[in-house]
Amino acid sequence: MKSIVVQKCLTNKHASIVTDETNGEIICSDCGYVLKERIADFSHQEKTYSDGKTSSKVRTGSPSRISIPDMGISSTISQKNVDASGNRLSHSTKKRFHRLRMWDFRSKNAGKKRSLNKAFAHLDSLKPKLGLPDSVIEKTATIYRKAANRGLIRGKSIPVMMASSIYVACRLSGIPRSVDEIAKASNVTRRYLIRSYKRLVSYLNISLEHPGCIDYLGKIASKVGASEKSQRLALKILQDVIKDRIVQGKNPLGLAAGAIYLSCAANNEKISYPKLEKKCNVSAVTIRKNTSMFRKYAAKYIDSIEV
Repeated sequence: MKSIVVQKCLTNKHASIVTDETNGEIICSDCGYVLKERIADFSHQEKTYSDGKTSSKVRTGSPSRISIPDMGISSTISQKNVDASGNRLSHSTKKRFHRLRMWDFRSKNAGKKRSLNKAFAHLDSLKPKLGLPDSVIEKTATIYRKAANRGLIRGKSIPVMMASSIYVACRLSGIPRSVDEIAKASNVTRRYLIRSYKRLVSYLNISLEHPGCIDYLGKIASKVGASEKSQRLALKILQDVIKDRIVQGKNPLGLAAGAIYLSCAANNEKISYPKLEKKCNVSAVTIRKNTSMFRKYAAKYIDSIEV
């Protein structure tokens, strides 16, 4: 029995309370009254890796993730030719473990597993480029695995299919990432990305909602360095524009860029059309047209606008 003082007994306040971890009870050491029974046992909690940090008491290994080719459940044979005590292995044992390592490597890089290794290595390289959270990465891996099981990856380029899976995952998660942005980061052509994206949506029966101009507002504002005041004004303008239903068929990036330019000009924040064109990948002509269209909606929030 392990004694741990946790509180005072209700009948005898001077007596200590002990915890019987074997029977799962909390008992008064003086009168023997059982205050609580069937308590949870926290003495052997499983520990896992967290952010690359390991513990000497780890028994469960790294957490399972879909974005890992083997999902983190396969074993790893150490390259060190020593036993658990640190003693060097004999010559015959070294030969046997060398052969085990060879077959372990071949089993992990055979057939579809080799394709998954290349695909998820490419996914890891795209994560910092596009600034994607772990939830989107896991959703992308799920979509890619479903496509691989349906035979949609066979004969297709891995970077193109992975880029289209990322675009679908971003659309499902509500994260604004344009086709051009993903194509540029993946080093693939826009036409092939759209073609594979349509193929994924069709064969996997995925229903998607088109991203709105408000979804791109915060992203564009951070890129051009717009203030929070300008961002709130642009949001009000876009909300009024959406109510009048004049945004249908227009590029949401261009609409958000036009609202940001108008709000920045109203708050005396210097921003140019070429800067917006470079940051948003939208032509200056489109931004200028949207700005002219939004002026009447911004009139009730701003007295005078010089653009």
